[in-house]
Amino acid sequence: MKLSDDILQLRGNLSVSIENILSILELNENVLRVANSKLEQIQKSLLKIKIGGGVAREIENASALLTNLSDNPQIMEQKKVIKEQVIVLLVGTLESYLGDFIREVGNKKPELFDLKNKDEKISFTQEMLSSGFNLGDAILEHVKEKGYTLQDLKSSIDVFSNYLSINISLEDSVRDKLILCAASRNCIVHNSSKVDRKFLKQVRNTRYKSKYKLDEFIDIDDDLINSSKLAILDYADQLTAAIIDKEGNE
Repeated sequence: MKLSDDILQLRGNLSVSIENILSILELNENVLRVANSKLEQIQKSLLKIKIGGGVAREIENASALLTNLSDNPQIMEQKKVIKEQVIVLLVGTLESYLGDFIREVGNKKPELFDLKNKDEKISFTQEMLSSGFNLGDAILEHVKEKGYTLQDLKSSIDVFSNYLSINISLEDSVRDKLILCAASRNCIVHNSSKVDRKFLKQVRNTRYKSKYKLDEFIDIDDDLINSSKLAILDYADQLTAAIIDKEGNE
């Protein structure tokens, strides 16, 4: 199987993973809809057998309660927490995808590694080679040892530029969204969703630099989630096209 086939499979798997993450947002709403639907069925059954009175009123009240439950403060707080975890999962999924991308190229076509800077020469320690690593694993470990992190946008772009001569050019809106997404993830995981100085430093060169204030809680809304999804896929599409073109021109 060609490398391009595996890379396309990785891209497809990324889309599936993201959709599975986003499905978490629908869970509560689906539970409420199913419960309400069951109550409506019971209500219709009672009418058919001509049972009403107190039982019918209880069902009506329960149905009304379920209809308004999504606006309940406790449910709204739960939704907020769920949306925060969705952002955490999206960032983790992108980081995992980027690692799999490098690993796949290393295993299938290591000759495609074209170092822009000879100081980045790939080397392996004896420990790496004796730990059951395959070549792709060893390359990924080398990249990490060099101080790169695939969770940081600039760092990950530098990896593809310095090791594979792939130059990623993201639109400002996509770049800013990926930076905000990663900064939000760090804020959620490491500072209980409160904006800290590290967050402000991460977003200082984006359009979001004046939107957030120190010590306020970040607000993860549907727009951030949906636009983060599109930004992640845009990044992945550029990588996919670049490596397929590189393989085709070898």
